[in-house]
Formats: sequence, structure tokens, C-alpha cells
Amino acid sequence: MDLNYLDKTSKVVPMLVKLHDSHQLYDLARDKKPMAQEELSSAVAELLDMETSERERELIADVLISLMRQAEKDLKMALADKLSRIDHIPLRLALHIANAEIEVASPVLKNSMALGDMDLVYIIHSKPSSYWRMIAQRKVMSDQLISSLVDTKDNATVQCLLENMDIVLPEKCMHMIIDMAEHNETIARPLVARPEIDQDIALSLYRFVGHELKKHIAKNFDIPVDDILDVVDETVLEFQEISASEFTPTKSMLRAAARHKEKSLLGWNIVMGNLRRGQLQNFIAQLSVLYDISPAVIEDLLSQPKGHGAAMLCKAYGVQKADFVSVFLLTNRMREVGRMVDVNDMHRAVNYYNKLTQELAERFVQNAKSKKRQ
Repeated sequence: MDLNYLDKTSKVVPMLVKLHDSHQLYDLARDKKPMAQEELSSAVAELLDMETSERERELIADVLISLMRQAEKDLKMALADKLSRIDHIPLRLALHIANAEIEVASPVLKNSMALGDMDLVYIIHSKPSSYWRMIAQRKVMSDQLISSLVDTKDNATVQCLLENMDIVLPEKCMHMIIDMAEHNETIARPLVARPEIDQDIALSLYRFVGHELKKHIAKNFDIPVDDILDVVDETVLEFQEISASEFTPTKSMLRAAARHKEKSLLGWNIVMGNLRRGQLQNFIAQLSVLYDISPAVIEDLLSQPKGHGAAMLCKAYGVQKADFVSVFLLTNRMREVGRMVDVNDMHRAVNYYNKLTQELAERFVQNAKSKKRQ
């Protein structure tokens, strides 16, 4: 370890020598005694607590990164745990540890304040899900960081976020989390325990969860009995298969869509998200609320042969051609039961969409709405 270029009066020199000697002692201890490990960890902590110049801090970072590279796994883990609790460690050192194997990186990902939002978002994009779950346990997180974790759509990561009571979930993330909770009770369970959850969200989850969670929701949220009975009745009807069709949305779906619209959580991207997941009932419910058009009219238009009704509906409400193609493809089972999409039909439907004017499409949809009311 060459320290010649440092000022001989520097307080860092004896500490670096002590660190070097402690590492040698650790190497000599073949059984890796905890005493040797603790002495080395303490030397590192003491070094980082000192007031140092910029040049000295750079040297310390170089030495500690070199030490981390040479150390065996148990020592790396001990040092990472110690360093994770020191706020002012050099960023280069924090990033080196955060990108190490997950057993070493975990405490720094969870605790280190040296890592900023951009550092953590980069790790989310470049590392596997085990790293995301550690970040989700941080006690302080910005809305941007929480959104990046929710956007992974990783169930275990979102579960960690929901179980983290030190953070506040931003409203813009709630729709995606609720959608995940409707399909996974391990997400729904911690979600209903969050302080951000209100009566409307609890009721929207009620129909998707098991008996125990239903009891919890009924006990902890002041939900009117009539609303719960509506949900139960709709569930029974679905099981008995006596609804108008498999595509007709239930009352609770329409109410949930209306609540989301009131809270400015309902937009075209959200509606298309349900369609891309194959949730046609929710798609029709949200489309109905978004554009103030009855579900029956939407169902009739989407069921018309050759996709002409779908083209009219999309053109009337300004849906772009690329999204119209998605609507045509993903609603195919409403028109062609058990039959794959015909490429020629798709080309004809696109040509029909291209030739339509918005004015003509609006008149066509208005006529369809008037006929349904008669």
C-alpha cells in the first residue's frame, strides 16, 4: 500500500495502516474468528468517520473497493452490513457493493442513504428481481422510486412495498397495484391493511378475494350491507352463468370504473391494459364509463362481423389506428367463436377504418345508442 504521496501529517495514514494490518490479521486467521472480522469492520467504520480531504476520500474509496474485491464472502457481507449504516460513505463504494452478489448487496440496497434515486432506478433496470425486493424495503423512498418498483409488476416486489409501512404509496401507482391484487391474494392481503386504502377500493377487491379476507374487509371497512349483497349476488349470477353474455360487465365492475374516473385514475391506457390482459368485461365496463356509452351498445358494436362496428366505435372516439388494430385482434372472440383471426379480415377492417370520417362514425354510434334506448 503506497502512501508516499499523502501528507505525512495526514490522520488518514495511520488509519490506512491499521486497516491494512487488520486485513492481514483476518487473512492469517484461517478459522475467520469473529474477533478479527470485528476489528477489520471497526477499522473501516473509524476511517469513514474521520474528517478528510477530497483527495483522501478518493484514496479511502480505492482502498475499500480493493479490499471488498479481495475479501471472502463472509467478510464482504460483514463489511457491507457495517457500511450500510454509514450515511456518508463514498458513492463509488456504495455502488460497488450494491452491484455485488445479492447476499452482499442486500444491506446497502435496503439501508444506504448514499444511493440516490437515479442510482437505485438504474439497479432496478439492470439487476434481477432479488435486488428490487431489497430496495422495496427501504424506509425512505420517493414517488419516482416506488413507481419504478411497481412498474416491474413483480408480485414479490409489490408485496414487499405493501408490507413497508414506512412509506406512502403514491396515488398514481394504486390502479396497477389494485389490478395485481385482483388476481393475487398475496398482494390483496397486505393491500387492504394499508392506510391508503379507502372503502371504495376495499369493496372493489371484495369480490376477488377468499373467505378470510372478505371477513377482514367487512370488519375493518364501513361498507354498506347493500353494496356487499350486490357483490355477492353478482358473483352468484356469474357462477350460474345467467348473465346476458360472458362479455357483459357486472354492476360492481361499472361502479369500480366510475369511482376510478372520479379519482382521475381512468384513461385510455388503463382501459387498453384490461383488454391486453384478456379481461373483456372490465374493458367494456371501463370503456362504457370513459365515453358515457352503455355496455350493451359497446357489446353490439364489437360483435358485428368483419370488425366494422369496432371501426365505427374507435373512429367516433378518436382512437388511433394502432390501438384500433389491437381492439380488432383482442375482441376477435366476440365475433368469431373458436376461430382464429383472418388476416384478410384484418386488412379489410383497417381499410374500412381508414375510409371512415369521424363525423360519419359519430352519427353511426349515436344511432346505435338511440336504437338501444327504444
